[in-house]
Amino acid sequence: MSLIRCLGRITLPLAYRRYMRDEVEHFKRIRKKFGSSDWAQEFLTKPGDAGHDYHNKQVRYIGDDVVMVVKPQRCPTLEAVLAEFGQGRQQHCCMTLVETMLHADDAIDVKEISLFIPYQVSPCHYLRVEDEEMQLLPGRIYAFNQCREHKLHYRSEYGSWGGSKPCSALSVCFERKHPANRNRY
Repeated sequence: MSLIRCLGRITLPLAYRRYMRDEVEHFKRIRKKFGSSDWAQEFLTKPGDAGHDYHNKQVRYIGDDVVMVVKPQRCPTLEAVLAEFGQGRQQHCCMTLVETMLHADDAIDVKEISLFIPYQVSPCHYLRVEDEEMQLLPGRIYAFNQCREHKLHYRSEYGSWGGSKPCSALSVCFERKHPANRNRY
């Protein structure tokens, strides 16, 4: 059985796409100015979630200016579509990065399945899970077990710094029922 599955095409909501496009531009500015190769991740919330007002705002420094950015709210229509692939409350995380090191996620509050939906991606970007690699295409849903070793790999003859383009993607996880609260879902 394949370690990475492409589950089909999907179009992200307009608010997600605008936000992710802006995040890529911000990432490029920071990377050019500071030489940082770090990756950014921002969790999206919806009204009624604990801390929504706090987590929905983000401060960005552009030169000497401080800019307040309002993140999009989680989209119920997208959640309904993605519910076909997993059960439980969803965590939506917008990610901007070039590549990651090989790692395995061990969060006990989320299930093993992770959905990765690239929005902007280079032909050099590959998702690797253990020994299997798959080239990423924008607007596709990729599923893999995040407890297995995985990485986002930028495969270029010049490495990840030689003219690399950042990837902007939505990562979706499904929360487990908390053993202390069996009526959570």
